[in-house]
Amino acid sequence: MEFLQTWINPLYAVILWILVFILIKPPRIKELLPVGIIAGIILFVVEYVLISLGLMQFNKGWILVAGVPLFNPIWGIAAGILVMQYMKQDFSKKIPMILFFTIIVEIAVYVAIEVGNMSLLGRYNLFYDFLVNFVVIVVLTHLAEGLYGQRIYRKDLTRI
Repeated sequence: MEFLQTWINPLYAVILWILVFILIKPPRIKELLPVGIIAGIILFVVEYVLISLGLMQFNKGWILVAGVPLFNPIWGIAAGILVMQYMKQDFSKKIPMILFFTIIVEIAVYVAIEVGNMSLLGRYNLFYDFLVNFVVIVVLTHLAEGLYGQRIYRKDLTRI
């Protein structure tokens, strides 16, 4: 467990980037990279705000930048690419996809808490974190569609 306390964030980054390269063709990754960068920035800002408000903290991290592990925005980029790769254009299909990805994120948060990498503080708990992550993915989806809608819904470069 001591190993995972420090290395869970790089592990998440490696796993997500492996998934990106297995599931998506390189030209498509290149198309979605700006969306991924936006996701990484959003993740960093949200975690920084939560830390600044005293709602969460990272207990261990390989390299911390303003209290946020360096690898979090890196896995955030990969996660943003995956989310937008599989996001549906039809509104009625967006909510289930957003819920699916929010649940995946919340499982990752739960594991990070269990291994001692991070802590939710005060009254901020997994339920509130779920709501924050849901809103973050909604904002990412809306922002990405507004800026890169044509790129996102071109699916001919998907492996699976």
